[in-house]
Amino acid sequence: MLTEETWAFTQLVEHVDFAPESHPYGVGERDGIRVVRYLVERAGSFGVHVERGLHQLAWHTGGDLAVFAADEFHLLPPSQCIWIPAGTPHDIACTAPGELFCLYLREEASPFAPSNTPVRIAADDLMRGLMRHLASPLTKEEGLRARAVLLDALPSRVHTQPTLPMPSDPAARMLAEQFLETPASPPLLEQAAQLARISARTLQRRFVAETGLTYREWKTRARLSLALPLLEAAKPVKEVAWLVGYATPSAFISAYAAEFGMTPGRGGTYGVTAP
Repeated sequence: MLTEETWAFTQLVEHVDFAPESHPYGVGERDGIRVVRYLVERAGSFGVHVERGLHQLAWHTGGDLAVFAADEFHLLPPSQCIWIPAGTPHDIACTAPGELFCLYLREEASPFAPSNTPVRIAADDLMRGLMRHLASPLTKEEGLRARAVLLDALPSRVHTQPTLPMPSDPAARMLAEQFLETPASPPLLEQAAQLARISARTLQRRFVAETGLTYREWKTRARLSLALPLLEAAKPVKEVAWLVGYATPSAFISAYAAEFGMTPGRGGTYGVTAP
């Protein structure tokens, strides 16, 4: 379970760090939707919270959107948004100023099968246009028509990439979070075990039990998860490799190809150009 201590960003303060605009369309009805547009003034998080009975779709225009939810970590570039199922404890952090769009729909209105797992969504021209349209002054009828188009569009825009499971054991969680903060100089499992006063073998077992991955496998998954938004921002492959902790570009390219079946220089899904 997430706690306030699991996220390093200072919490955003309403009416100080952002200016919210709320647009409700039939919120008292089953098919209603509420759209909130925030003008975020600085990087920060909202703190861990739960939307009970409401699904949330979140999109940030000004930089990466970092989300902890269902014991998974997601780092989304502006080309993606995320669906957070109702009742899922989560924390959302904006890594830079910009516009944050949060759309809320009633629990029974989901276009996806029942699950507590967040879903990444490609924020293409249609999705971005619909979210901006819903955040403008509309009549109830106009808002509900746009909502129907949005729900029809969501399932075909699911963005598949490896999820990054987060352990909940305190020692394993601290190790994982330290890695995400400094992937280029990662913490050692042995050092984390020593600080927690347990053996490295015990810490490794806990990591496998809670994530299904060894710490080494998890680090590879984490590095690729951190690399994707950098690649989508058109950063050179050589620079991305260094930023996420690979000693050489060739090591990064090999890991990327093993996971995605293509080299980052080929672009494809992520539109990357090789240096």
